[in-house]
Amino acid sequence: AVVSTQSTGDQDVDAKIAMTYPELYKELQKGRVLSFKTFFIWILISIYQGTAIMYLGILLFKEDFIHVLAITFTVLIVTELLMVVITVRTWHWAMAVAQIFSLGCYFLTIIFLPEYFDPVFLTSKDFLIKF
Repeated sequence: AVVSTQSTGDQDVDAKIAMTYPELYKELQKGRVLSFKTFFIWILISIYQGTAIMYLGILLFKEDFIHVLAITFTVLIVTELLMVVITVRTWHWAMAVAQIFSLGCYFLTIIFLPEYFDPVFLTSKDFLIKF
């Protein structure tokens, strides 16, 4: 049997190790961490976030609707990075690197896809105030 842990360095653990240190996996054995309830709560959170991002993006940027892709994508990236920050219990240097890498990919997307993301708009005072 393989026990999976939910931590920063998520990885499978050998059954022998899991049985040697059962107190480390007590939460998983109770089924609270990896349950259908937890899964559906995360699904509902995702639906709520997506709805809020789209609705508020359209509501706040009515006059800039042409930039809806840039607005919603930016808010989505920031929201998901913040969700990682508030849900991770134990930080590892790789998590910080992944966060920085994700932000770097976002900025590269803006640079290399200017037809979808207007850098002038994304750095405008109006966008930054409403963001």
